[in-house]
Amino acid sequence: MEIRSMQVKPLIRFVAAATMLAGPDVGALSATPPPLAVEPIPAVRQLPSEFPRDWVMVHDVNAGGVNDGKIVFVDLQVPEVRAQVGAAFLANFRYAPARRELYVAETFYSRGHRGTRTDVISIYDTTNLTQTGEIALPPGKRGIFVPDEGAFKLFNDDKWGLVFNFTPAASVSVVDLINRKVLSEIETPGCAMIYPMAGRGFSTLCGDGSMLSILLDEQGKLVSSQSSATFNNIDDDPMFMRPAMTGRTAWFVTFRGMIQPVDLSGQVARPGLAFAIPAQEGGAPQWRPGGVQIVTADGAGRIYVLMNPNGREGSHKDGGTEVWLIDPLTRSLIRRIPLATRALSIAATQGSRPSLAVLGFDRALRVYDPETGAISKTLQAVGLTPYALGTLP
Repeated sequence: MEIRSMQVKPLIRFVAAATMLAGPDVGALSATPPPLAVEPIPAVRQLPSEFPRDWVMVHDVNAGGVNDGKIVFVDLQVPEVRAQVGAAFLANFRYAPARRELYVAETFYSRGHRGTRTDVISIYDTTNLTQTGEIALPPGKRGIFVPDEGAFKLFNDDKWGLVFNFTPAASVSVVDLINRKVLSEIETPGCAMIYPMAGRGFSTLCGDGSMLSILLDEQGKLVSSQSSATFNNIDDDPMFMRPAMTGRTAWFVTFRGMIQPVDLSGQVARPGLAFAIPAQEGGAPQWRPGGVQIVTADGAGRIYVLMNPNGREGSHKDGGTEVWLIDPLTRSLIRRIPLATRALSIAATQGSRPSLAVLGFDRALRVYDPETGAISKTLQAVGLTPYALGTLP
């Protein structure tokens, strides 16, 4: 009994002291808080009817659970996340401002990560991201790999969509986005990705180093196909498959640092004269392009390339520590922009005063002023596994 008494008395003294220190606030703790206002469910804010040009779309692939990826809309002026929409199983997305619709080519399985597979294009109203429709794609064909914007494109004045299929046979599904139906499937053996041309034509990169150009009729059926001369040095210096676009010219960058223009203004892809990235330093280590989305262009037609100072065989996915701003017409280096941290993707906005969005390996999105190279804003941790960026036309 004596031992218990020794243990209890200090506890009583502690409680009494705590009560004395609390004083008159103890009564306030027992007061009834004012009732909270009832929040309507769902509570959805309206987005602008037309997205501002200083917004970007961040593709969060969610590498830990790819069946729950997202497209995150970020306002670079704040910066702030404005909205997000689901994008399942390494989806691809496109934005059609004229119809105010967002299209997500994605895949679902009936048991989450297994079961019956369903491939669709999900359609969202961009004002409130309400799903307004869905187009069933040929089952089991949509190419599922790390997202590449060339895997899903709009063309024919954004009335049609093109979806790259890989089974591993390569083909392209032609989809009527207005009438919500698949029009045809075009076989593209040995070729990958989609690069729209004028009218109802598109090109694709082929394993022999050429481009295959395809022309469709009004029903989406094949009219003609034509291969270019071989120009992509697959064995020694292959091109990255994500070009920067200025008008109808695609600017591809190679692993070793060449810039290859391709004219897509006609019905056949026409490769131009390649040139080396200006002021590229030789020796070892060597500056080379590296990352996921390594080249972008602004509204003035200038090209930005993400560069890695430790270039070597196999470094093309290592990311970069600088962005080099290049005038492709004069083939001159305008500016080198040192980055705060190693980056994997870049994107330039298309307004009169462009911004450079840089996605780092630390998951932060930093906004740089291309004219000064200074960081203007930073948004930390944009998603779980942010991978690529999309800009507005």
